[in-house]
Amino acid sequence: MSVNNAQPPISLSMYAVVVTAIVFSVVLTLSACGKEKGNQWVFFSSVSELKTYLSAFPEQTYNSPPHRIKLNISDNDMIQLRDLLLEIKNKYLYLDLSGSTITTIQSYAFIYGTTGRTSCFSLTGIIMPNSVTSIEEYAFKDCTGLVIVTIPKSVTSIGVRAFYYCKELTHINVDSDNSEYSAEKGVLYNKDKTILHTYSAGKTDTSFNIPDSVTNIGNSAFFDCNNLVGVTIPNSVTSIGDYAFYYCSNLVRINIPNSVTNIGNSAFYGCTNLTNITIGSGVTNPESTWLTDMPSLTAINVNDGNSIYSSQEGVLYNKAKTSLIKYPASKKGNTFTIPSSVTSIGEKAFSESDLVRIIIPDSVTSIEDSAFSGCRKLVTINIPIGVTSIGYKAFNECTNLINITIPDNVTKIGNSAFWGCDSLAKVTIPDGLTSIGDQSFYNCPSLTGIVIPESVTSIGFNAFENCTKLTSVTFEGTIKREIKYYDDGCGGDDEYYDNKDNDETFYENSFLGDLFEKFYEKDAEKGTPGTYTTTAPVSKDSIWTRKR
Repeated sequence: MSVNNAQPPISLSMYAVVVTAIVFSVVLTLSACGKEKGNQWVFFSSVSELKTYLSAFPEQTYNSPPHRIKLNISDNDMIQLRDLLLEIKNKYLYLDLSGSTITTIQSYAFIYGTTGRTSCFSLTGIIMPNSVTSIEEYAFKDCTGLVIVTIPKSVTSIGVRAFYYCKELTHINVDSDNSEYSAEKGVLYNKDKTILHTYSAGKTDTSFNIPDSVTNIGNSAFFDCNNLVGVTIPNSVTSIGDYAFYYCSNLVRINIPNSVTNIGNSAFYGCTNLTNITIGSGVTNPESTWLTDMPSLTAINVNDGNSIYSSQEGVLYNKAKTSLIKYPASKKGNTFTIPSSVTSIGEKAFSESDLVRIIIPDSVTSIEDSAFSGCRKLVTINIPIGVTSIGYKAFNECTNLINITIPDNVTKIGNSAFWGCDSLAKVTIPDGLTSIGDQSFYNCPSLTGIVIPESVTSIGFNAFENCTKLTSVTFEGTIKREIKYYDDGCGGDDEYYDNKDNDETFYENSFLGDLFEKFYEKDAEKGTPGTYTTTAPVSKDSIWTRKR
């Protein structure tokens, strides 16, 4: 008789009990310095220990008290910490790193990593050690759960947008012995409070009075501060930085005092509820883009003492009123007559306006890029004879524009000039035109026919793509077949070259699908004048003619 000395197998239930006991034992060991209760902190000397500890806890709701963790690590451990913060799900940490030896909080320190995640939800608070000297640009980018930050006396440099998209941030604390920075009620300044660096985006206050000590509102200082309805800028301020009030979507009014001389690029971009702006006498260089994406704007008023800019009935001009800079998108009225003094319609001057009719005087000779972009109620417009070129996206997405006559002096239609003009059924092109830009009539589905005069020597790539009713085109001249070379790469954007060594070629002016083929049918280099028709209008799929 044989004897079986093998041990009986462990059941699944017994296995679960054993594993649970081991994990519980590890937790007890790791938290030997004190259980995690109330305001007590739990200490760890490595990220791996912290990871094991957290694995024993269930997921939390967002409003649950965070785990209060003291963690001593070095610069070399920051990647491991980042990956842990991105991996844990619905567990929230308030980190005290005061015993660590970290010297730099690097750009994008808490996002991307092995998970590829672009937001860090788990970090709710951080106390930095006295060893940190630099907090780089975008250091806490997209730490969307971050509420409180404590900056030590050792920090001498904080990069622009260090707290970019920290939407819950309400408290920024700075050690009183710091020689470069200070903070008050969640607002970060330089030491003597002459520069306002960051207003915490999560603050619930609806108004804020900038202190009289401030002379410079820093780049992105009020970035995405959606709770603010009003901000008072004192006469001490001389400069408003790039993106300073970017996407302060509930800001209603802003008064720029006479002391301000400089307004940075896109300073008020995305202030979608801003209705009134008053520009003081000192401003001499507002960038054209700082007045864009303000669909609620009804009036722009300029102090009479300003030597560069002026306003009339809420419309912004240069001082001599020869250039119309900005027509407020929500200014009352369906029709606007541009003054006869105006010779130039500026970039994005009427962008997103609700106007149905705009009367342009004969004095106008220049229509800049995106001048009428997004004027979705505009039905008709007369371009005066003095205009010689139509800029990039000049009438982009004027979806109710029915017809347009391009005057004889125009020699060039810019790229995407009439992109997305859904209702455009008729376009008259003058004999002097030489160039039709890339995608200039892209997605004009109401266009049924067009005459291209003999003077045209160049028609850009995809010029008539998605003109799904365009069945007839008359060519009065010949257009040289232009060949370029295409390389879509691996994981990159499409690129176009003049280098024949690339794998694929395409005809840059393959602008009309099978009409393109008919036009060049008799000659490989030049098209044959005549009227060509098709029962298969050009579409996105038929636009490219390629060869390998």
